Amino acid sequence: NAVNQTAKEIAQRYDFRGVDASVALAGDVITMEANSAERVLAILDVLQSKLFRRGVSLKALDLGDQVFHRAFGYGSVVNLGNNRITVNFDSDGPKKTRQFAYPSAFYQGLLQL
Repeated sequence: NAVNQTAKEIAQRYDFRGVDASVALAGDVITMEANSAERVLAILDVLQSKLFRRGVSLKALDLGDQVFHRAFGYGSVVNLGNNRITVNFDSDGPKKTRQFAYPSAFYQGLLQL
């Protein structure tokens, strides 16, 4: 319901006109698209407000969730706390476990669910 309300709001708001903004839920994955990073962050802000109003925690990530990084590939969340997210990547490199700032790693596009 929060995703549907977000989609309705971005369809009506003036600042989203002409930016091909969309939000969709497929299974457990929420996909947000727009023609600029700022508009995607604005969609995220709208979605977070809708989730907050419904009592859904904004830290809905669970340990073991799969994330993707462009350089390191797929990995699993092994720790989440103190504004840091620790991910164990599947790559064979010497440094398999890496830490990122949370939640800004997702806002900046470094990590994707």
